[in-house]
Amino acid sequence: MFTDAAAIRRVSRGAYGNAYLLEVASAIAAHGKDKFTQSDIVKSTMIDKGLVAVAVRKLLAAGLVRVLPDEGRERPLFREVSVYWDNARRHHQELVDLPHD
Repeated sequence: MFTDAAAIRRVSRGAYGNAYLLEVASAIAAHGKDKFTQSDIVKSTMIDKGLVAVAVRKLLAAGLVRVLPDEGRERPLFREVSVYWDNARRHHQELVDLPHD
């Protein structure tokens, strides 16, 4: 198993330009609903909210998520339909499943 978070983050940084983007994107894909908040992703990944926010901004800039009208304390986000989500989830899972030393 390639469960060393630091190793997964090195791959994410090299492949996606952000150490946490792959984990965040995989968590968004696995969320089960198209609508989510950054707090949902923080809870599921245990990644610091500021680091999640940076990754989400990259996804917003790419058009993969969009901000929905404010519904209270936290802005809800919407996951756009894209093959990217399945690919991110699969890539993350493949890294988790790889054997390591």
